[in-house]
Amino acid sequence: AASSRVRRSGDATIASIGEETDRLSRLTEQLLLLAAADEQRLTLNREPVKVRDLLIEVAERCRGRAQLEGRTIMVQSDDSVITADRQRLEHALGNLLDNALTHGAGKVELVGQRNGDAVEIRVRDHGGGFTASYLAHPFVRFAPTASTGRGTGLGLAIVEAIAEAHGGSVSLRNDDGAAVTVSLPTDPARPVVAPDSDPSAPATATDQERQWSSR
Repeated sequence: AASSRVRRSGDATIASIGEETDRLSRLTEQLLLLAAADEQRLTLNREPVKVRDLLIEVAERCRGRAQLEGRTIMVQSDDSVITADRQRLEHALGNLLDNALTHGAGKVELVGQRNGDAVEIRVRDHGGGFTASYLAHPFVRFAPTASTGRGTGLGLAIVEAIAEAHGGSVSLRNDDGAAVTVSLPTDPARPVVAPDSDPSAPATATDQERQWSSR
């Protein structure tokens, strides 16, 4: 019995070390990506990307998890095609979808549509949404949850970095839940103008809002 307890304890320790190693590896990758973006060195392997196919691929990666949690993921898109780095966009949208499943509620919607000279991709859930003060400063880095003290607080900053590298922008709003829209130019030579925000609002956030930035 004693040897069995020791073995279980050893297995738990090894698993914990493995999880921490994975977390630190992800953190390193995130910091390197942001450093490259800050210095305008983030490389893009551009190719024609069908927005509908992109959204379907991202949704399929999380569909099994959503079903286990009794959630659904809906994909809706027109026939827009953009010139972009597919892998980078999968990273950004996968991050947003993971956040919606982890910290939101109800159905998650991935919607892509052309809007003038841009293609807008929206990830929306039906949870509690964001407070007005958080919406004014959503991309602050290193904001772990107050309840756990964990999380890198880099998730939305990475989404913004990838969008801006494409000449795009990211915006957040409440729409019967949390809605994040990534706007990407149809012509890479004509960047999308970022929406205005109110810089005077205090940079505060609830636990749920900090969790949105923790991945």
